[in-house]
Amino acid sequence: MKSHTLSQKIFFAFFPVLLLIAGCGTWENFTTYFNRYYSTKTLFEKAEKLILAQKKDLFDTEEINIPGAARKQLTGVIKNASKILQFNSDSKYVGDALLILGKSFYYEKNYQKALRKFEELIATQPGSELILETRLWIGKTQMRLNQENQGLTTLESVKQDAIKEEETAIMQGAFIEEITYRIKQKDYTAAIKSANEFLKISDDDDMNAKVWYELGKLYFKNKDYTNAKKAYLQVIDIASGYNITYKAQIELAKSLRNENKLEESLKLLDKMRSENKNAEHYPEIDFEKGLTLLQNNNLQDAKDLLIKVDTTYPGSPFSAIAKYRLGEIYEKNLLNFDSAKVFYQQAKQPALPKEYKHDNNKKVALFNSYSKLVDGIKRFSRQIDYINNPDEFSKDSIAFYRQKEIERERLLSEQKNKTTPANTNLTSTTNATPTSLLNEKKTTKTKTTTNTTVTKKTTKSPVLKKVTTIPLRSTLSADSLRSLILSYQFDLANLYSTEFNLPDSVYKYFSYILKNYPDSKYVPQSLYALGNYYLGVGDTLKADSLFMEIYKNHKDERIVNSAAIMLNKPLIDFDYDPAKNIYNTAEASLEDGNYKKAISDFYNIYKNHPKSRFAPKALYAAGWTLENELSLPDSAAQMYSLIKLKYPTTIYGRKIFDKVSIYNQEMKRRKILKEEKLHFMKRPVMNIRINNATRILFDLKNFILHCSTN
Repeated sequence: MKSHTLSQKIFFAFFPVLLLIAGCGTWENFTTYFNRYYSTKTLFEKAEKLILAQKKDLFDTEEINIPGAARKQLTGVIKNASKILQFNSDSKYVGDALLILGKSFYYEKNYQKALRKFEELIATQPGSELILETRLWIGKTQMRLNQENQGLTTLESVKQDAIKEEETAIMQGAFIEEITYRIKQKDYTAAIKSANEFLKISDDDDMNAKVWYELGKLYFKNKDYTNAKKAYLQVIDIASGYNITYKAQIELAKSLRNENKLEESLKLLDKMRSENKNAEHYPEIDFEKGLTLLQNNNLQDAKDLLIKVDTTYPGSPFSAIAKYRLGEIYEKNLLNFDSAKVFYQQAKQPALPKEYKHDNNKKVALFNSYSKLVDGIKRFSRQIDYINNPDEFSKDSIAFYRQKEIERERLLSEQKNKTTPANTNLTSTTNATPTSLLNEKKTTKTKTTTNTTVTKKTTKSPVLKKVTTIPLRSTLSADSLRSLILSYQFDLANLYSTEFNLPDSVYKYFSYILKNYPDSKYVPQSLYALGNYYLGVGDTLKADSLFMEIYKNHKDERIVNSAAIMLNKPLIDFDYDPAKNIYNTAEASLEDGNYKKAISDFYNIYKNHPKSRFAPKALYAAGWTLENELSLPDSAAQMYSLIKLKYPTTIYGRKIFDKVSIYNQEMKRRKILKEEKLHFMKRPVMNIRINNATRILFDLKNFILHCSTN
């Protein structure tokens, strides 16, 4: 130990002499390394480690978010590396500084600056051993700058050179970048091809295990479950880490399920469940087993296991997914829409993985619509009962408020029991039994009597009708309520047809509409829906007869063309407008200078086709011609006024609004002046007085002249 220390002292004592012998360049490299490069490199490695830790998978296509700490470190790296280029440009670490600078700009998503630094390295350091790695980063940067063709060419060149030079890490980086791009483009076939190429030349088992795992996922996305299974088996065979081995096993179970090898899938999942090392993954294992049981038509066991996942692991992503799957079971397998709605709503929580959120939100909205329609039909029907029989309203009101009172007393009793020792018998504060308990199905054979004592009088009390919402009398008439019911029934039938795919319900509701509301606006759509129903059950004759009824009797409805397609009949042009040709003719007359004919044709469009989209346009053209070509503003104003009166919301109505208003104000002003003038002229006394005053002034003038002369 002493001899080792002595040798170190001797080395450092003679080290300055060695540097002098080696030359000034060595001293520059030495001082640069210890003063700047070492700390810069260390700081960059820390930042890069934090950044790459955000990457979930080997071929993760999502943009990496830079942690705040890493962003701060990169700022320091850029500052220090820039100083090396500025103050240590003669050292051998210039190339390293340029590469670190380029990588730092790349991670900051400043790709143009990154590319300039990489290109500067290649231009100024032609013999550097960093050239190949720099070309890899150029390829990566080109991909981020959306220069995909250049980037792929660069990466391919890097791959080939890295293989020749046995630069494994650079070769891996080029493959990863290319495969990630293919996956992002959803070109899974090309991604699979590149991954297989990589596996042929790579001898790194840890990296190969990751690539085999990702390859299995790619096969799975392509629905090639056989090859997916083979890939996951390769992972299990060569992987040394627990996490990737577990993930490969769970994906293998999914692949077996999708291959319909259900017993093999269940066997594998049971084996995984029996191993204590997988304890933290029990939620996922139980969840996948539940899905496999469901596919095996073991509905009850599947439901029970998913409920177990939901209740045993609250807050887990698999609890949230289990809720979603339970919603599907109640919707599609059990046709219990009320329970389905509850599970979908409960699944709407932060723990639900994002790939489920969109579908779950759609389900929540769908079942909210369903409940609104069903509840609305019940409510409107009951309100009609209240109109026809007012006593029903009184009965429901009494029942509702009695139930509220019973619920309040039950809650008070429960609160009181919580503060009472368990071995104390309590007597209920009410003689009435909650109707919710009377109607509730018993789940146990025996019940303790420590909480409440029910007397014989209680059991004989009549059970009130259950009313869950407060009864309300409608302000609408019975006919208006029936119209609302019809509208809701039609919308509900459409939900059964388009969303739930329940043919029996489709038939029931649309048949009911046709039978009970034969003159309603919903008849054509109902006929078409029933036609599709009969097509579904194979009765093409009945279907064609319904489509023909639409085609013959409902030609003014756009759905007639859907029926025409089914019958292979000519389609009806709903966009045809006979006024279009008349307008074109009038416009030609206007261009030829035949103003009177043009104005007549324009006006006739309004008279004969007032609902045509050309009517306001024609009136405007007539008014413009009268105003600008014939200088007849009053006549033009009449045309403009028609537009303002009949088509105020059209573009032409808005265009002439101010002009018509100003014209009308001017006409009103002129009318007032005219009326005042007429009124003035009709006052004879005033006229006489004016004449007399004039005569007096004339006489006075003559008198003054006469006096001055004398």
